[in-house]
Amino acid sequence: TSRFHVHNVTKKDTYPLIWNLTRFHPFWALIEMTMGIAAVREVMLDTPEERKKATVDPLYFFAAAYSTLLLRLTSFDFNDAMVRATLFVPLYTKFLTSVHRDCLSENPSAVTRFFGSKLMTYLGGLAFPMFILHGPIGQVFYK
Repeated sequence: TSRFHVHNVTKKDTYPLIWNLTRFHPFWALIEMTMGIAAVREVMLDTPEERKKATVDPLYFFAAAYSTLLLRLTSFDFNDAMVRATLFVPLYTKFLTSVHRDCLSENPSAVTRFFGSKLMTYLGGLAFPMFILHGPIGQVFYK
């Protein structure tokens, strides 16, 4: 996305319309939703034996998911959509499933207890309506 926000002096400016169309296209949203549905279904189908297995600390997946965003800051100029679709979303989905499994364990990790706190639960309740509203509002006011 950096090429949409940097003013070029050597060639014609690139307008963000194409980026906006690809980012919010229903087909790509369907793929991301399907990944989420598959992850939820995977957790729902855990057998009692799988629930007894030791879980990986969700903090590792959280750190890995957000560290992929740093790839956009490198000199390689990674495409935001590719990084999100190929690295961030799968790692963040793994983080969410591991938090869910860790919630069900006898001794949840610190990150699971933090995200389950009253404050974070309240903020999570606010986040969903804001997420739903930001798309249409963004489309109306986007350049």
